[in-house]
Amino acid sequence: KKYQARRQKPKAVLDSITEFGTPPAAKTIKEANEIAVKHGLAKQANFSGLDVGAVNTIIADTYRTRLIFPEMGEFEFMGSMERHDRLAWKVEVRKKIEELKRKSPTMSLRGLYKQAKKDVPYPISEPNTVGVYYDTPGIRGISFNPLLLSPGQIDYVRDTVLKDMVEIGIAPVGCDTVKSAVDHELGHAICALVEADKDWEIKKLYRELERAKTLKEELSGYAEEGGIVEFIAEGWREYQNSPAPRPTATQIGERLIELTKRKFKR
Repeated sequence: KKYQARRQKPKAVLDSITEFGTPPAAKTIKEANEIAVKHGLAKQANFSGLDVGAVNTIIADTYRTRLIFPEMGEFEFMGSMERHDRLAWKVEVRKKIEELKRKSPTMSLRGLYKQAKKDVPYPISEPNTVGVYYDTPGIRGISFNPLLLSPGQIDYVRDTVLKDMVEIGIAPVGCDTVKSAVDHELGHAICALVEADKDWEIKKLYRELERAKTLKEELSGYAEEGGIVEFIAEGWREYQNSPAPRPTATQIGERLIELTKRKFKR
């Protein structure tokens, strides 16, 4: 009853994530799905195919980040990339049906659906991507790759892949954990919240490093290759995970917090 009442009343900034306290560790994926929704982290959650230990990390880190950035709000979805892609496809099909209705008002509903399915390609995520962030209304949220974070692969990814990425400079210093990969995706959510990619200070920092060709040296190879939004996400990742964040990551992390305080007047 308490849970239903919370879902029906307007949410104060922190109410949606503090009323039930720190999320407990889940023992099963089904339990993890319920915890993510109950604790106000997402309206829908489906972590099918992911290792439950990795999922507990995703939930705990999202909760912690929401305490810092409560205005980020409840995601539409958290879970596996496979399920997120399917949700994204369904949203695009619905949009296409509405578009076709306007163009062909006499077409049957069955015909509209058949044509929309034909017109909208099914999204296929990059198999080597650990996670993604969708900012699209209706599917906003974070999801993670069941090919990499499955029970059968998680030890190899955690003990070898993530460490190798740091060693060769693709990932930032100190970012060889599943938590750091989660922080990267949450960095995208924070960036979208405050439109950090349009901030003059962050743009100035990015351009200076880009001109000097030191983006990889000062942050990571992914920051160098992915443009300013990946630069911001990688900066937040290092700021939250390295025991001694370097100047670039520190500047990005502090600026994101400052921008949030300014935007929401707190």
